[in-house]
Amino acid sequence: HYKVCRGCDFQHLKYSRQLVEKRRWLEQALTTSKTPISLIERMRPSQPQYRYSNRLEWTMSEDEGEMIFGPPGIKAESWEAPASNCMLGPKAAARVLTVAWESFRELRRRDRVDFSVYNEKFGWGNFKSMVAHCAKGAHATHGGRRTEILLNIVLAEELPKSVLQPLADAIVRESPRCLVGIVANVARAKHALMGGRCEILLYGRRSVRHELPVKLPLVVEQEDGTKHVEKTFLLDVGAGTQPLAHGNLLPDVLNRMVGLCGISDSDTVW
Repeated sequence: HYKVCRGCDFQHLKYSRQLVEKRRWLEQALTTSKTPISLIERMRPSQPQYRYSNRLEWTMSEDEGEMIFGPPGIKAESWEAPASNCMLGPKAAARVLTVAWESFRELRRRDRVDFSVYNEKFGWGNFKSMVAHCAKGAHATHGGRRTEILLNIVLAEELPKSVLQPLADAIVRESPRCLVGIVANVARAKHALMGGRCEILLYGRRSVRHELPVKLPLVVEQEDGTKHVEKTFLLDVGAGTQPLAHGNLLPDVLNRMVGLCGISDSDTVW
Protein backbone atom coordinates (compact mmCIF):
# COMPACT_ATOMS: atom_id res chain seq x y z
CA HIS A 1 0.00 0.00 0.00
CA TYR A 2 2.90 2.38 0.70
CA LYS A 3 4.04 2.32 -2.95
CA VAL A 4 0.70 3.66 -4.22
CA CYS A 5 -0.17 5.91 -1.26
CA ARG A 6 3.03 7.58 0.02
CA GLY A 7 1.03 9.40 2.67
CA CYS A 8 3.26 7.98 5.44
CA ASP A 9 7.01 8.33 5.87
CA PHE A 10 7.93 4.97 7.41
CA GLN A 11 5.38 2.31 6.44
CA HIS A 12 7.77 0.74 3.91
CA LEU A 13 10.21 -0.09 6.74
CA LYS A 14 10.13 -2.88 9.29
CA TYR A 15 8.81 -1.60 12.59
CA SER A 16 12.14 -2.04 14.42
CA ARG A 17 13.74 0.17 11.78
CA GLN A 18 10.90 2.70 12.07
CA LEU A 19 11.78 3.23 15.74
CA VAL A 20 15.42 3.95 14.82
CA GLU A 21 14.42 6.51 12.19
CA LYS A 22 11.83 8.17 14.42
CA ARG A 23 14.40 8.55 17.18
CA ARG A 24 16.73 10.25 14.70
CA TRP A 25 13.99 12.68 13.77
CA LEU A 26 13.37 13.47 17.44
CA GLU A 27 17.06 13.98 18.13
CA GLN A 28 17.37 16.31 15.15
CA ALA A 29 14.34 18.32 16.27
CA LEU A 30 15.65 18.62 19.84
CA THR A 31 19.11 19.61 18.62
CA THR A 32 17.60 22.33 16.43
CA SER A 33 15.59 23.67 19.38
CA LYS A 34 18.64 23.40 21.69
CA THR A 35 16.86 20.93 23.98
CA PRO A 36 19.03 18.27 25.73
CA ILE A 37 18.76 14.93 23.96
CA SER A 38 19.03 13.26 27.36
CA LEU A 39 15.34 14.09 27.88
CA ILE A 40 14.52 11.12 25.62
CA GLU A 41 14.60 8.07 27.86
CA ARG A 42 13.51 5.55 25.24
CA MET A 43 11.25 5.02 22.26
CA ARG A 44 8.26 2.94 23.32
CA PRO A 45 6.87 0.63 20.60
CA SER A 46 3.26 1.27 19.68
CA GLN A 47 0.65 -1.39 20.31
CA PRO A 48 -0.90 -1.93 17.84
CA GLN A 49 1.36 -0.97 14.97
CA TYR A 50 -1.51 -0.45 12.52
CA ARG A 51 -4.89 1.28 12.82
CA TYR A 52 -3.72 3.16 15.91
CA SER A 53 -4.52 6.73 14.85
CA ASN A 54 -7.54 8.47 16.39
CA ARG A 55 -7.55 11.16 13.70
CA LEU A 56 -7.38 10.95 9.90
CA GLU A 57 -7.31 14.16 7.87
CA TRP A 58 -7.53 13.92 4.09
CA THR A 59 -7.30 17.01 1.91
CA MET A 60 -9.17 17.89 -1.25
CA SER A 61 -7.27 19.20 -4.23
CA GLU A 62 -7.46 19.48 -8.00
CA ASP A 63 -4.42 18.85 -10.19
CA GLU A 64 -4.79 19.58 -13.94
CA GLY A 65 -8.51 18.90 -13.79
CA GLU A 66 -8.16 15.68 -11.79
CA MET A 67 -9.82 15.54 -8.36
CA ILE A 68 -7.64 14.18 -5.53
CA PHE A 69 -8.64 13.17 -2.01
CA GLY A 70 -5.76 11.96 0.12
CA PRO A 71 -2.98 12.86 2.58
CA PRO A 72 -1.82 16.50 2.62
CA GLY A 73 0.59 17.38 -0.17
CA ILE A 74 -0.16 14.35 -2.33
CA LYS A 75 0.24 14.74 -6.12
CA ALA A 76 -1.96 13.26 -8.82
CA GLU A 77 0.86 11.36 -10.51
CA SER A 78 1.73 9.47 -7.30
CA TRP A 79 -1.77 8.92 -5.94
CA GLU A 80 -3.67 5.75 -6.81
CA ALA A 81 -4.93 4.49 -3.46
CA PRO A 82 -8.50 5.06 -2.20
CA ALA A 83 -9.09 6.22 1.37
CA SER A 84 -10.55 2.82 2.25
CA ASN A 85 -7.06 1.26 2.05
CA CYS A 86 -5.53 3.50 4.73
CA MET A 87 -3.82 1.45 7.47
CA LEU A 88 -3.48 4.21 10.08
CA GLY A 89 -7.02 4.56 11.43
CA PRO A 90 -9.92 2.18 12.04
CA LYS A 91 -11.57 0.65 8.98
CA ALA A 92 -14.78 2.46 9.92
CA ALA A 93 -13.01 5.85 9.69
CA ALA A 94 -11.64 5.04 6.23
CA ARG A 95 -15.13 3.93 5.19
CA VAL A 96 -16.72 7.20 6.38
CA LEU A 97 -14.09 9.27 4.53
CA THR A 98 -14.66 7.26 1.35
CA VAL A 99 -18.44 7.78 1.57
CA ALA A 100 -17.96 11.50 2.29
CA TRP A 101 -15.74 11.94 -0.75
CA GLU A 102 -18.10 10.05 -3.06
CA SER A 103 -21.05 12.12 -1.80
CA PHE A 104 -19.11 15.36 -2.32
CA ARG A 105 -18.20 14.41 -5.90
CA GLU A 106 -21.81 13.59 -6.71
CA LEU A 107 -23.02 16.99 -5.48
CA ARG A 108 -20.14 18.75 -7.22
CA ARG A 109 -21.35 17.40 -10.57
CA ARG A 110 -24.56 19.40 -10.05
CA ASP A 111 -23.05 22.55 -8.52
CA ARG A 112 -19.37 23.31 -9.13
CA VAL A 113 -19.61 26.77 -7.53
CA ASP A 114 -20.79 25.93 -4.01
CA PHE A 115 -18.94 22.60 -4.00
CA SER A 116 -15.61 23.99 -5.20
CA VAL A 117 -12.26 22.71 -3.94
CA TYR A 118 -9.93 25.20 -2.26
CA ASN A 119 -6.92 26.23 -4.34
CA GLU A 120 -4.08 27.37 -2.09
CA LYS A 121 -2.15 29.03 -4.91
CA PHE A 122 -4.98 31.35 -5.96
CA GLY A 123 -6.80 31.50 -2.61
CA TRP A 124 -10.29 30.62 -3.78
CA GLY A 125 -12.65 27.65 -3.33
CA ASN A 126 -14.81 26.44 -0.44
CA PHE A 127 -13.83 22.91 0.70
CA LYS A 128 -10.37 22.15 2.12
CA SER A 129 -10.39 18.76 3.86
CA MET A 130 -12.33 16.19 5.83
CA VAL A 131 -11.28 14.86 9.23
CA ALA A 132 -12.46 11.61 10.79
CA HIS A 133 -12.10 11.72 14.58
CA CYS A 134 -12.19 8.24 16.11
CA ALA A 135 -12.72 7.00 19.64
CA LYS A 136 -13.47 3.82 21.52
CA GLY A 137 -16.58 4.66 23.50
CA ALA A 138 -18.66 2.81 26.05
CA HIS A 139 -18.81 -0.97 26.09
CA ALA A 140 -21.39 -2.47 23.75
CA THR A 141 -23.81 -5.23 24.68
CA HIS A 142 -21.57 -7.95 23.21
CA GLY A 143 -18.72 -6.96 25.52
CA GLY A 144 -16.53 -5.00 23.09
CA ARG A 145 -16.11 -1.26 22.85
CA ARG A 146 -17.99 0.54 20.12
CA THR A 147 -15.99 2.67 17.70
CA GLU A 148 -17.42 6.16 17.25
CA ILE A 149 -16.61 8.50 14.35
CA LEU A 150 -17.07 12.28 14.26
CA LEU A 151 -16.68 13.73 10.77
CA ASN A 152 -15.36 17.28 10.52
CA ILE A 153 -15.76 19.06 7.17
CA VAL A 154 -13.18 21.84 6.96
CA LEU A 155 -14.09 24.90 4.88
CA ALA A 156 -12.06 27.80 3.56
CA GLU A 157 -15.06 30.13 3.65
CA GLU A 158 -18.28 30.10 5.64
CA LEU A 159 -21.16 28.43 3.78
CA PRO A 160 -24.87 28.48 4.60
CA LYS A 161 -26.33 25.37 6.17
CA SER A 162 -28.63 24.97 3.17
CA VAL A 163 -25.55 24.11 1.06
CA LEU A 164 -23.93 21.80 3.62
CA GLN A 165 -27.01 19.89 4.78
CA PRO A 166 -27.54 17.91 1.52
CA LEU A 167 -23.92 16.74 1.75
CA ALA A 168 -24.36 15.65 5.37
CA ASP A 169 -27.61 13.83 4.56
CA ALA A 170 -25.96 11.95 1.69
CA ILE A 171 -23.06 10.91 3.92
CA VAL A 172 -25.35 9.66 6.69
CA ARG A 173 -27.38 7.52 4.27
CA GLU A 174 -24.34 5.52 3.15
CA SER A 175 -22.10 5.56 6.25
CA PRO A 176 -21.83 2.82 8.89
CA ARG A 177 -23.70 3.21 12.18
CA CYS A 178 -20.52 4.25 14.00
CA LEU A 179 -20.85 7.76 12.51
CA VAL A 180 -22.27 9.71 15.46
CA GLY A 181 -21.92 13.28 14.24
CA ILE A 182 -20.99 15.63 11.40
CA VAL A 183 -19.76 19.19 11.93
CA ALA A 184 -18.45 21.81 9.52
CA ASN A 185 -16.15 24.66 10.44
CA VAL A 186 -13.89 27.24 8.86
CA ALA A 187 -10.13 26.75 9.00
CA ARG A 188 -8.42 29.02 11.54
CA ALA A 189 -5.93 30.41 9.02
CA LYS A 190 -5.31 30.41 5.28
CA HIS A 191 -2.85 27.50 5.45
CA ALA A 192 -4.58 25.60 8.28
CA LEU A 193 -6.12 22.24 7.48
CA MET A 194 -7.96 21.50 10.70
CA GLY A 195 -11.10 23.55 11.32
CA GLY A 196 -11.44 25.94 14.22
CA ARG A 197 -14.08 28.69 14.26
CA CYS A 198 -17.76 28.94 13.32
CA GLU A 199 -18.68 25.30 13.89
CA ILE A 200 -22.01 24.14 12.40
CA LEU A 201 -23.69 20.94 13.58
CA LEU A 202 -25.09 19.04 10.59
CA TYR A 203 -25.93 15.66 12.13
CA GLY A 204 -25.95 13.91 15.51
CA ARG A 205 -23.65 15.31 18.18
CA ARG A 206 -20.46 17.35 18.32
CA SER A 207 -18.39 14.82 20.23
CA VAL A 208 -17.33 11.20 20.45
CA ARG A 209 -17.15 9.26 23.70
CA HIS A 210 -13.77 8.31 25.07
CA GLU A 211 -13.54 5.74 27.86
CA LEU A 212 -10.19 6.37 29.51
CA PRO A 213 -8.57 4.92 32.65
CA VAL A 214 -7.79 7.58 35.26
CA LYS A 215 -5.57 6.88 38.27
CA LEU A 216 -6.58 8.61 41.47
CA PRO A 217 -4.20 8.90 44.44
CA LEU A 218 -6.33 8.37 47.57
CA VAL A 219 -5.64 8.64 51.28
CA VAL A 220 -7.41 5.83 53.15
CA GLU A 221 -7.96 6.14 56.91
CA GLN A 222 -7.22 2.86 58.71
CA GLU A 223 -6.89 1.81 62.34
CA ASP A 224 -3.11 1.73 62.11
CA GLY A 225 -2.98 5.15 60.45
CA THR A 226 -3.40 6.62 57.00
CA LYS A 227 -2.42 4.75 53.88
CA HIS A 228 -1.77 6.15 50.42
CA VAL A 229 -3.26 4.03 47.64
CA GLU A 230 -3.90 4.47 43.95
CA LYS A 231 -7.18 3.39 42.36
CA THR A 232 -8.03 3.25 38.68
CA PHE A 233 -11.42 4.36 37.40
CA LEU A 234 -12.90 4.48 33.89
CA LEU A 235 -13.80 8.03 32.94
CA ASP A 236 -16.32 8.53 30.14
CA VAL A 237 -15.46 11.75 28.29
CA GLY A 238 -17.23 13.49 25.42
CA ALA A 239 -14.45 15.05 23.33
CA GLY A 240 -15.09 17.45 20.45
CA THR A 241 -12.94 18.36 17.46
CA GLN A 242 -10.40 20.45 19.40
CA PRO A 243 -9.47 17.99 22.20
CA LEU A 244 -9.49 15.12 19.71
CA ALA A 245 -6.79 16.78 17.66
CA HIS A 246 -4.47 16.18 20.60
CA GLY A 247 -5.98 12.86 21.69
CA ASN A 248 -2.70 11.44 22.97
CA LEU A 249 -2.54 14.19 25.60
CA LEU A 250 -6.09 13.63 26.81
CA PRO A 251 -5.30 10.94 29.43
CA ASP A 252 -2.54 13.07 30.99
CA VAL A 253 -4.78 16.13 31.11
CA LEU A 254 -7.61 14.17 32.73
CA ASN A 255 -5.31 12.60 35.32
CA ARG A 256 -3.96 16.01 36.31
CA MET A 257 -7.43 17.55 36.34
CA VAL A 258 -8.94 14.82 38.52
CA GLY A 259 -5.88 14.89 40.79
CA LEU A 260 -6.61 18.54 41.61
CA CYS A 261 -10.10 17.68 42.88
CA GLY A 262 -8.84 16.25 46.17
CA ILE A 263 -10.96 13.08 45.98
CA SER A 264 -10.95 10.86 49.04
CA ASP A 265 -11.93 7.20 49.51
CA SER A 266 -15.32 8.25 50.88
CA ASP A 267 -16.28 10.22 47.75
CA THR A 268 -18.38 8.77 44.95
CA VAL A 269 -16.74 9.00 41.53
CA TRP A 270 -19.41 9.25 38.84
